[in-house]
Amino acid sequence: MIYEFSFENYRSYRKEATIDFTAKPINEFENSLLKVNDEEKLLPVCAIYGPNGGGKSSVIMALNELRFIVMQPLIQPAFMKKKNEELGETSILQLQEGLTDRHTFSSYYKFDDECKDKPTKYNVLFQVDKYKYRYEFELNNENIIVENLYMEENGAVKAVFERDKEGVYLCEELEGVDIENMNESLPLFSYIAMLKNIPVIDRAMSFFMQIKVLNYDKPNVDRRILVDRIENDKVRVCNVIQSMGIDICDIRVEYKEDGSIDEIYTIHELSSGEKRTLRLSEESGGTKKIISIIPILLSGIEKNSLFLIDELDAGIAVGLPYNNMDILNKETGGQLPGNITLIGGLSNMGKTTLTRSMLIPSTIKYGERLVIAVNEEGIRIFDDNIYVYPRELLVWVANNIYKQDLQKFVVRDGKYSDETKDLLKKCADWIVEKSENNMLTLIPFKRYKTQKFIKVLKKYANLGVKYFILDTYKADSGSRSDKMWLDMQQNMVDIYDTIKCKEEGGLEVHVTITFQLAKSSARQRFYSQDNIGMAKSIVDPASTCLMLRDVFEDEYTGEKNALKVYRFDGKNNKSKIPVKLDKDKHYQLIFICKNREGAASSIQIVCEHDMSRNILKEVGFTSVPVDF
Repeated sequence: MIYEFSFENYRSYRKEATIDFTAKPINEFENSLLKVNDEEKLLPVCAIYGPNGGGKSSVIMALNELRFIVMQPLIQPAFMKKKNEELGETSILQLQEGLTDRHTFSSYYKFDDECKDKPTKYNVLFQVDKYKYRYEFELNNENIIVENLYMEENGAVKAVFERDKEGVYLCEELEGVDIENMNESLPLFSYIAMLKNIPVIDRAMSFFMQIKVLNYDKPNVDRRILVDRIENDKVRVCNVIQSMGIDICDIRVEYKEDGSIDEIYTIHELSSGEKRTLRLSEESGGTKKIISIIPILLSGIEKNSLFLIDELDAGIAVGLPYNNMDILNKETGGQLPGNITLIGGLSNMGKTTLTRSMLIPSTIKYGERLVIAVNEEGIRIFDDNIYVYPRELLVWVANNIYKQDLQKFVVRDGKYSDETKDLLKKCADWIVEKSENNMLTLIPFKRYKTQKFIKVLKKYANLGVKYFILDTYKADSGSRSDKMWLDMQQNMVDIYDTIKCKEEGGLEVHVTITFQLAKSSARQRFYSQDNIGMAKSIVDPASTCLMLRDVFEDEYTGEKNALKVYRFDGKNNKSKIPVKLDKDKHYQLIFICKNREGAASSIQIVCEHDMSRNILKEVGFTSVPVDF
């Protein structure tokens, strides 16, 4: 149980902020409170509400960040074997499960330059069994300044350990713990937990182990995990659903021959006793949200877990959302770890821009790490060879991050003005910063081979990365032309086998892969999987396949084959508003050719794409006739 949590100099909070679970002496909800003892009662639920950008999510992020700091060292490979031997398989699995979702890395308050050199502070008061603990932690630029753990038993408080610049104090239970060779960047709490099984430490650590994070703006809920939880306790899950007035009496799962999930169905029992079956994808957003959260809550209640739930009122998704692509998110459910998204288009169509525009801001927003493996030419910016990065990415950073005008031809032609050079350096510095804090990693391939990329996947997935881009997918260097298509199909299967969900032996990460369509597609208006030609089978392992083409001149508003484009607006975002396509702007269509989480080819998404500046914006949706 948690009593209170406070933090300072973190994200949008400069001064100390505290969330307090201590119940006030109001008798109205007496029976709903958690009774610790005759004098202390705690709130079972605490809701935080406020305007957009008000810092609601930062409260959850701060506690989740502290959890990550404490638990990350315990799941490093070097200690896995030791922990398995000492604690048993169940315990190490718990340690791994404890870090299923992380929102952010340490981040000081950015609106005051003085805060950069001040420590970020965390302070949490909690209880395990009959013991009350207070854990204090302060760090500055990844250097630990203060770390204290106190325990209260029968009204008496003692220091379990204290750590500051002057040294370390250990209580009697910790005598014999060797701290001489301890890595100073490690939390002392984590270090001791890794070395020995000491009750006073293990009890406190169990609090962090049982914290569960759910983000309904980005709920990384793997279908296999969800199904396993439902099937293990199907009766109770359905009983809870029915208690909410939803007539679902059963949930059925159908599997493919390889054991992967084909489809999830809900069975509704009508008042007449008649039963009707729906695909889970056909249920309302609210119903899907309820089905996704109930098995997790039931499991957590049994373990006395602390739940941190962000964006509970957000629409349901199944993965990391695409940035500023509301329609695409609604249709596909975002990027679910354990799956592949394919993005195809003709050469120079803007696949790279589309991919980065949708993924980079989203991973940064939600504190996820992203690795981009590139098969493209780099550019040397300065004569002193300080930075070497793909020109496409530099242009993207300038226009999308700093909102400063920079066109591709300027970077291409060289002969930079001082102003342009300063902007390019600022863009390169941004990439360096994201690289140094492990938010963004660029890996160039001079000679692409799928097995090299798989090694990259394994390396960075073990470091906690869940999102990858492969730009662009092609045959292995040196592949024989007579078997190139078969090799590409097999290579895609190998990639999927590597990234699929953990229950099936994979890394459980998401990979977005760009690929090039045949030149014959340039003459076609409606795109489908047939556009891939001989390599059509590469789509089979993917959960989502998107294809990109330009809007033709005769498809603009007022022309012979003008597209009927709409957007949603008004109250509850339900009003269908026509959109005119400006002939002075460049538009593209995104075809959803495969969609495991929803309908495919029902609509096409219309985007405005400034290809000179790498700026992409979703403007609406349309429906291209299949028989065009």
